[in-house]
Amino acid sequence: MSFKSKTFRDPDARLYEFEQEMIRVVDRDFGDFLIGLMNSKSFQFLGGRLIETNQINPLEEAGALIDLPEDLEDKILFKHRKISFPSYPYEWPAEMLHAAGVLTTDIVAAILKDGAGLKDATPFNVLFDGPNPIFIDLASFERRRSGDPFWLPEGQLLRNFMYPLLLSREFETPIKDILINHQDGVTLEYVYPLLSTFKKITPSIFKMITLPILAEKIAGSKRDLHEVKSGKSPEMAEFVLEHLFKRLQKQLIKLNPSDRKNSFWSGYMAHHLSYDDADFETKERIVRSVIEDVKPKTVLDVGCNTGNFSRIAAELGATVVAIDTDEKSVGRVWREAHRDQLDILPLVVDLVNPTPATGWENRENDSFLTRADQKFDLTMMLAVVHHVMIDGGINVSEILCVARQMTTQVLLIEYVDPTDEMFKKLLRGREELYLDFNKDAFQAELQKLFSTVKEIKSLKGGMRILFQAEV
Repeated sequence: MSFKSKTFRDPDARLYEFEQEMIRVVDRDFGDFLIGLMNSKSFQFLGGRLIETNQINPLEEAGALIDLPEDLEDKILFKHRKISFPSYPYEWPAEMLHAAGVLTTDIVAAILKDGAGLKDATPFNVLFDGPNPIFIDLASFERRRSGDPFWLPEGQLLRNFMYPLLLSREFETPIKDILINHQDGVTLEYVYPLLSTFKKITPSIFKMITLPILAEKIAGSKRDLHEVKSGKSPEMAEFVLEHLFKRLQKQLIKLNPSDRKNSFWSGYMAHHLSYDDADFETKERIVRSVIEDVKPKTVLDVGCNTGNFSRIAAELGATVVAIDTDEKSVGRVWREAHRDQLDILPLVVDLVNPTPATGWENRENDSFLTRADQKFDLTMMLAVVHHVMIDGGINVSEILCVARQMTTQVLLIEYVDPTDEMFKKLLRGREELYLDFNKDAFQAELQKLFSTVKEIKSLKGGMRILFQAEV
């Protein structure tokens, strides 16, 4: 069985990716600690918010583990359920980053009574299973030092969750723009100069940003500032930590982005601006019919907007990944999917400039296209190709090649004619660039890549046409 090493930053717990599962190898002492923690009341309380994990016997799994590049003697092995489509914090809207932060603080608060803690507080410890945040990194748990009233990862939590959420709220800065360039979050020194004088003295921001900046200046000459200190009684240390975690949880509540105003695109579907009601209802009916016929297990909705068609696919039993460039639209998809527990993973991804591979040697986190390669039984590209063509300047043949790369069975795609009002609006007087683009040319490009191409339905008097292309 082939495997892929996923260990880059934690020498104490090696992680290997197999086709159907993840296997973690740890030293016996740490493994015994994890087994005890897994049997604790706090783990039972956290339930489905932690990745499903089972201890495995290396002797019983010898065939599967024979290629692992290490001696398994005196090791303990755990098997984790594999999340079907991994995503990364710089692909999440603010709502999902907030949910991951809430999960992190809930976990560290819950395991306090068990003498345990978290040694880091990075959002990369969390994946989303559909709309639900799941903590996946068992190697982040550690024995808490008795009598130590400090939680060292507090600064990391602030950099990766609190400060990006604050920038999102105050300046509507997309989370993607923050975390793709700052993969361990942003510092106080980065955030503070961006705030107006009035904002700096606003009570909530004063406590979170301004006061720590002043404290750092005062304490700057102290050489032992970062030394680990203890000496308090275990009871007093636990009391201090309980109050710290409650404070962090309250700060996260104040940064909840669920009441954000709509963007143009997140309010777009409410008015069906490109369709009258009859055409839109027809389109919904056709999409539902195709999904019922194909019965896909996995669906990719490219340009999902607020998730109307993603919802149809999820309600019909598919696991859906929904992508869009507009963060507020994606945030709305997540809120509704989470509320209704629909199997939809919404991500902020631009097909023109998709998420690159990142991390050490670009090997830690795969690109979006690598993760999407031959992943989806059904790919939906509804009223999106003309945006990619015009705004992105991408040739339609290249767009269809990417669609084919991601699709294992069927592509449901919408042709938009250059005479359509939205097409003309996007062109801004550059009609000469698309004089040769028409329905026949579009269909011919589809036929180069797919074995069967059929026109399903004409909408808006032929200005928009749904095609079904089969691999």
